Amino acid sequence: YNQFQRPGEMDSLSRLLKNSEGLLQAFQLLDKTPVYDTHKFAVISFSKASQLESEYEMYSEDRGASTDYFSFLTRLGKLFELTKASRELYLGGLDRQGRDGKYGIRWADNSSHVVFHVNSLINLEMNQTDEEMRIRQRKRHLGNDSVWIIWNETERPLNLDLIKSSCIMYFIIITNAANQLYRIKITCRNAQVRPEELLGSSLWLVSQDRLAKLTRKIAMCLDICCITCRNDQEVCTNYSSRLRQIKMIKARFANQDYHPNGSKR
Repeated sequence: YNQFQRPGEMDSLSRLLKNSEGLLQAFQLLDKTPVYDTHKFAVISFSKASQLESEYEMYSEDRGASTDYFSFLTRLGKLFELTKASRELYLGGLDRQGRDGKYGIRWADNSSHVVFHVNSLINLEMNQTDEEMRIRQRKRHLGNDSVWIIWNETERPLNLDLIKSSCIMYFIIITNAANQLYRIKITCRNAQVRPEELLGSSLWLVSQDRLAKLTRKIAMCLDICCITCRNDQEVCTNYSSRLRQIKMIKARFANQDYHPNGSKR
């Protein structure tokens, strides 16, 4: 901007910084914060035949859901192969070597990258005799997500208290309301802000073709709220974090003596 819009003021507005070990470390730390916001959400489905009387039964649920659920997943994000993912791709903690499974689902635009921890895509460790050990990979990812998306076909209330995690703050529960309409309901757990305060409502009725997009938007809004509450700040995103780091670099290094061979970052 300075170079093309205000060329006459470049000398007064910009300057090279003096090379130093501290400046290099500051830029290395800045590089660890992505230029886009990142989100990760748990996605789990329960069919009519599901027996959900324990946490193990919830995490180990692999019964086939309806075709509507799989259609929902394809609209929620894009299926990709974990072992072929580049090092720069945000995976939400999923293992690139295939330990968590072969595939994942992700969505991205210019400002946000989202990974969905789909329960049925993450491996169960069936060689383990202990139930807790069988589901540990699924629980390690889903149990550390603040927002859960639950596709519920059981036609009965869910006992979400069976899911033991202090990280979960919001459940987005999707049920069929007939005539190609779906009900989205948000319930809270350990959340400082109620969904009605944040989104204006905790209940929506939406058509099938708009269901995935609305669910994703709601989940992202809730996750930003979770991140902000955990960091005790008004707004806490990767953008604001990078800006804060850049201001710290300016405050710390901009007043040092000019060096002709300074960093050009």
